Amino acid sequence: MRKNEFTSGLRRFFHHYLVTQRGVRPNTVKAYRDSIRLFLLFLQDNEGCSLEKVSMDNFTAKAVTAFLSHLLHKRRCSDRTCNQRLSAIHSLARSLLQDTPEYAEQLQQIIAIPSRKYRSPPMPYLTQSQVSSLIAEPGSQTAQARRDTAILALLYDTGARVQEIVDLNVLDVRIVSPAQVRLTGKGEKTRIVPLMPTVVSIIKDYLSDKPPKEPRGDSPLFYNKHGNRLTRFGISYILGKYAKRSLLSTSNIGLTEISPHVLRHSKAMHLLEADCSVVTIQAILGHADIKSTFIYIEANLAMKKDALEKAGSAFESQHKTKWQCDEDLLRWLESL
Repeated sequence: MRKNEFTSGLRRFFHHYLVTQRGVRPNTVKAYRDSIRLFLLFLQDNEGCSLEKVSMDNFTAKAVTAFLSHLLHKRRCSDRTCNQRLSAIHSLARSLLQDTPEYAEQLQQIIAIPSRKYRSPPMPYLTQSQVSSLIAEPGSQTAQARRDTAILALLYDTGARVQEIVDLNVLDVRIVSPAQVRLTGKGEKTRIVPLMPTVVSIIKDYLSDKPPKEPRGDSPLFYNKHGNRLTRFGISYILGKYAKRSLLSTSNIGLTEISPHVLRHSKAMHLLEADCSVVTIQAILGHADIKSTFIYIEANLAMKKDALEKAGSAFESQHKTKWQCDEDLLRWLESL
């Protein structure tokens, strides 16, 4: 029986290429799994190819392009979602290229499929006073309140991704001088981020409470009422709950909800406003590519430009000369 290169290559993609070779996080593996699963189901439903018979003959640029069109027009996916699905397929094609070079031309055609262009929405972030109000919202009257305050303070102070906060163990936090926290980010890369004295005090108050289970070095730093490690959804729920109380109901911040990533954006913007170097911000946020950090510079410049334009328009409205107010003359100039 002829070996199915696609099936065996798919198995190596998930068990070796993603985990061992690229060192991606479990959540990324799940996201890629969902994208590839949708593609295979598309082949089954639209190309008449049963799942157990999918081969390299079916994995073509034409099929991938049809799949992206299906996502865009039938499933009503956004451009960003389509790009995420395409990114998973690109990774699979690169993995297969290593194992089946005889399909190089076919796979390179898939890799060459461009991502869809889309306009990124304005980067959401909070002011420093809004962050202070948010962190103060839980209070410190109960053990749960002290836990929630510690979560919000660490999210902002370290600029961490929510998964990095979820993965924190007691051993990862040092509350004696020099106070710091060890975060494990994408690709299992670790970085050390210093902690501000106020945040150290908040964490000390939290750790002084007796947890449901005796803490060890590998015990989760943040746990739920059952003594299990908090999840990303749990932390997002906690943040959203206090954000509604302190921000969304009282402030016009242009957001319908506050996600953990908004606090990460906020920290980056505040560091930039404090004239921190791009390299320092990159090290704190754990960006592998400094291009990711430059996004904040572009956002900051865009906001400054918008402010200057508004100020300029107000100035111009007060200092218009007579010829500028002459509509006939303006129309004549525009016709030149």
